[in-house]
Amino acid sequence: MTQWRKIFSKLGFQSIVPPLALLLVATLAFGWLAIRLTTHFSNLQTHISRTTEANESLIRVTLLRSQVKEALLLYEATGRSELLSQIKMLESERAGESAHLKNLITSIEPDVLHLEAFFAGTRESLGLRQKALAALANGQRNRARELIESFLILYRINSARMEDLHGFLKSQLTASEAEMSQLLDSLPYFIISLLLIEALGAYFIITRHRRRVLQPLNLIHNGLGKVARGNLGEPVPVTDAPTEIREMMEDFNAMTMALERTTRELDLARSRAERAARVKSEFLSNMSHEIRTPLNVIVGIADILGEKMASLGVTKEVNVLAKSSRMLVNIVNDILDYSRLESGRTSLAKAPFDLRSAIKEVASVLESLAREKGLNVKIDIDPSVPRFIVGDEFRLEQVLLNLINNAVKFTDKGEVVIHAKCEKRGALSLLTIKVSDTGIGISPENVSRIFSRFEQAEASTIRRFGGTGLGLAIVKQIVNLFGGEITVDSKLGHGTTFSVSMPVQAADAAPVSTDAAPEIPGTLQSPQLNAPARILLADDSSDNRFLIRAYLKNSPVEIIEAQNGQQALDHYKTAPFDAVLMDIQMPVKDGYDATREIRAWESEHGRNVTPIIALTAFSLPEEIERCREAGCTSTMIKPIRKQDLIMTLNRFFSRAKPGLTAESPTEV
Repeated sequence: MTQWRKIFSKLGFQSIVPPLALLLVATLAFGWLAIRLTTHFSNLQTHISRTTEANESLIRVTLLRSQVKEALLLYEATGRSELLSQIKMLESERAGESAHLKNLITSIEPDVLHLEAFFAGTRESLGLRQKALAALANGQRNRARELIESFLILYRINSARMEDLHGFLKSQLTASEAEMSQLLDSLPYFIISLLLIEALGAYFIITRHRRRVLQPLNLIHNGLGKVARGNLGEPVPVTDAPTEIREMMEDFNAMTMALERTTRELDLARSRAERAARVKSEFLSNMSHEIRTPLNVIVGIADILGEKMASLGVTKEVNVLAKSSRMLVNIVNDILDYSRLESGRTSLAKAPFDLRSAIKEVASVLESLAREKGLNVKIDIDPSVPRFIVGDEFRLEQVLLNLINNAVKFTDKGEVVIHAKCEKRGALSLLTIKVSDTGIGISPENVSRIFSRFEQAEASTIRRFGGTGLGLAIVKQIVNLFGGEITVDSKLGHGTTFSVSMPVQAADAAPVSTDAAPEIPGTLQSPQLNAPARILLADDSSDNRFLIRAYLKNSPVEIIEAQNGQQALDHYKTAPFDAVLMDIQMPVKDGYDATREIRAWESEHGRNVTPIIALTAFSLPEEIERCREAGCTSTMIKPIRKQDLIMTLNRFFSRAKPGLTAESPTEV
């Protein structure tokens, strides 16, 4: 087909298109005019024919009426019985002719008032005649004469109506003849107008034909300009152009569509990447909030227990609780910093620590959970493992905590074994720690997935055991930071062994205070507020409010509690406060809105700026910035330590208050 188009294009086939189009338009126009004229003439002829027939029928009805009247008067005068049959026959003939007349006039003009009036009078005349004939038959001559006189009066009225009908028919006939004459007179004007229209049509067709080459080239030029400006979504319309130009336009559209599709795919990939980043950020933020809220109470109670139990000599249990809570806080922080771990922007600490003690302490944290499931936890540390090494103790504990926790979680019976050994490799040593279990195991096709973010071996595993799916991903990133590697050996239904190998450097000396008892927050000193104060505490969690009261129990403070931001705002307006402890995530009115309204109220009433300390479980930088923008003076991230809270309050209470007004800048 394309070859034939090229042949016709080269032979100049397109040059005959305008004459053909003009001829087609002229033929259609003249055909349309002929059909319209023929139809109109036919309608006029039919109208004239019916009008003439109706006029003739009206004359016949008039004659029959006259004959009926004469027969009735003759019968009234002579009483001849044969006149009755004559009257009946004339009435029948007149009724038929009247019906025919009615149909004709209705087809000409359905709304003729004269017609209805005439037939109404005809029906009334018929009734009078019948009554007159009945009176004559009963010998009531006087009554018959009265009826006949009424009939004659009505007859004259109907005669006038018939004259009106006759005039109507005559006017219809005259109007139709005049319309036909007018149509014949205007026919030349119709033809001239049609020729003018055809001339204009021919002009536009020829003009369009002249531009069949220039217009497509102009469209392609404009399309190139749009592509240069980055607009790829508008294809060039393929016009009625010569084959070569049309193919050029089609190729141009195919090119732009391919570019547009590629660009759309790139945009989609970018939006997916951005969405994934947002999902990760929201996930980490929500996880942080949900974990930090109860963790705030756990860490705080550990601090308080440390103060109380130190005097009783009970330190080991409190130490384990304090160390575990601190480790959990650090894990939450690391989850939030996962993106930095993934990008390699997190550095490792380098300090000597007791490696053997670190392994045992991590195992002891999870030992109670293992006992609840009836599992044995065994620790096998080879003599080749040095006691003290230089490195990041917390990061190593984080790796072990994740691996041991997974082993306990996915094992229903049997044991969990932690084995450590070390091999000398020049100035460094290669430390290998294996965590083995007798749990459910991992299928070979799922082994490659377990180190991916938010992944577990199977969906059923997630439903059964729960978990975020971040543990092994974090472990892999940390092991990579150590310069090591992690491998897995597993058999479905028979258990799993994770092996972590990393280079380590033995420490020349033991860390300071290694043999001393671990630090218990609050045991060395019990900080107090420096001066009496009145504090507004806004938090929807009764546990958090209880913890803050416990922190400040022995301090000279008065604490007013509010369960949401609206209550906090109402309390603030009623009396002055030295500080406000504002939780951020609250019902009714959150901490952001409550802080903004407090600052607005201070500005309206010329009040001094009261320190507002945000207590938030969100630790992302953007959330802290949002607190600052809302008007918070400072921000404390949950879990909140007692000494940190009191030091923060003392810092603000030690400042001179008189000079601080609502217009003064705040410190974040």
